[in-house]
Amino acid sequence: MYKMIVGEIGSMRREKWNIRNDNPYSVWDGEPFAAENCRISALSSADYCLRDRVDVDWGSVAWKGTAEEIRRVFRAERLDSAGLKDLKEGKDYAVLFLELCFAECA
Repeated sequence: MYKMIVGEIGSMRREKWNIRNDNPYSVWDGEPFAAENCRISALSSADYCLRDRVDVDWGSVAWKGTAEEIRRVFRAERLDSAGLKDLKEGKDYAVLFLELCFAECA
């Protein structure tokens, strides 16, 4: 099972986006705007629509994206975009692709 999570870029990541961290939730600060279950295909859609891909930890990948870029990923993957209504145009946000489980989900 996978999840796409969108939030404000975390303070640590604002200073150095490419830092590796064992805590994927450190990609953003505060509460996320959206957290939607998704398919593995969301990785490809995010690679196409978003920027500055970074491997966060094993099974987690993050990108930067503007409101419109993020909405494009959510449309392509048919995810509920209701949580994205508060995103401001012209600002970068963090998008995290999180693998929730691996062996125990099989």
